[in-house]
Amino acid sequence: MNPFERESSSIGQQGLPGKDRRTAGIGYVVIPNDQGREEFIINCYNTKTLMLKDEYGGVYRRVSCDKDRIKDVVFPQDSSKFGSIVLWVRVDYHNALVAVAILEFKNKLTDSIEENAFRLQRISNIGAVDFYGKANEPEIVLNVISKSAGKGRYSINVVNPDDTATMDVVVRGKANLTTTDSVNINTKNEFLVVVEDKKANKTNLISYKLDTGLQVKDQYGNEILTKSSGVVVKVPTNKKTYLSGESNTQPVPLGNDLNNNIKDFIGIVKDLNTLLQQIGGTDATIATSFGLTYASQLTAQIPALTLRLTTLEQSLINHLSKRTETE
Repeated sequence: MNPFERESSSIGQQGLPGKDRRTAGIGYVVIPNDQGREEFIINCYNTKTLMLKDEYGGVYRRVSCDKDRIKDVVFPQDSSKFGSIVLWVRVDYHNALVAVAILEFKNKLTDSIEENAFRLQRISNIGAVDFYGKANEPEIVLNVISKSAGKGRYSINVVNPDDTATMDVVVRGKANLTTTDSVNINTKNEFLVVVEDKKANKTNLISYKLDTGLQVKDQYGNEILTKSSGVVVKVPTNKKTYLSGESNTQPVPLGNDLNNNIKDFIGIVKDLNTLLQQIGGTDATIATSFGLTYASQLTAQIPALTLRLTTLEQSLINHLSKRTETE
């Protein structure tokens, strides 16, 4: 039987027909067969009204419903089926029906909860959302489940006119973030991660700020800075910096100290080169006066040695020209 075959002549009046003086009753939420389902449901939410079929087959349109209760209504999929069970009462003066409660179907468990708990649940043929909290644990669980690929989203927006809004999440324990794809963090100014060492009264951080660069600072006093001019590594005076390769690890000397040592070594090479050239230009008698044995053999080797020293000197000078230490 079509549920609208016995539709009451009181359609549009919200009341009970004739001598029917019932003050309360049970009805099923239904939808009409002469209007699109989505359009009808939207109108129900906007007007806070329902279409009901009572236990005797009477059908009533535009039955007023409490604005909070209508959120719990389940509408049928088509006009031949029934939705939620509704408890209605009649306002005698206006002869109007008002839906005051949503009842559960017999032997059907929905939105099941336990003592000291609450649950908000919505299920459709394409997905579900479930918000569940219980004080006895205590815990809150929020599930967003989609049956369609590419669907499913959970969003939190906190805004104000001058972009100074704040969202705080405090966990006295451990926070876990698990994803099967990627994690994207987007900020328009600064990204900061702080690890507090309360025992040592120290703050370790990782930060990146536009026009400033990256800063990494640990509990041992080590610090790495990236700037437009390059990368700066700072270590305490009693510590060393190491470069680790695939085959070995070697300490990195301080740039300025290395440059000063190289400059001193260049001076020594120059002096030694000059001295050897002077020795090579003398005769064997003068060379012997310097205490050299086999003077003629030595003077023959001096040109090759001075060439090597000259090459070393130039290599060191080239090295210095490529290094500019500003820190």
